Amino acid sequence: MSGWLLALLRWSSQARGFFARANPADLTDSDLVRCFYGDANFERKRRAEQLATEFGVPATAVALAYVLAQQFPTFALVGPRSIAEYRSTMTGLGIELNEEQTSWLDLRNGWNGV
Repeated sequence: MSGWLLALLRWSSQARGFFARANPADLTDSDLVRCFYGDANFERKRRAEQLATEFGVPATAVALAYVLAQQFPTFALVGPRSIAEYRSTMTGLGIELNEEQTSWLDLRNGWNGV
């Protein structure tokens, strides 16, 4: 099997809108709540928003950049609800996250939550 490479097809890089609109007080989207609400994910969102501010882009762009920054082949499938969402997300193509930033977004360092 040497020479084989398995790529990750990331189905929900936008996490059903989590990085754009999730609010712990808003429980109206039961699928979003069931799949993504949790302390770790809200910390990831907070960190994505912080990096987004530094880069001058929306958090969805940072989420896309994170998926594409992995050390293995990835394909990010995005499903924006409008042309404006598509355009704002695609700004992530111009962001190159380094290993420290991807580790930080993935909570591999600097977070002791549950």
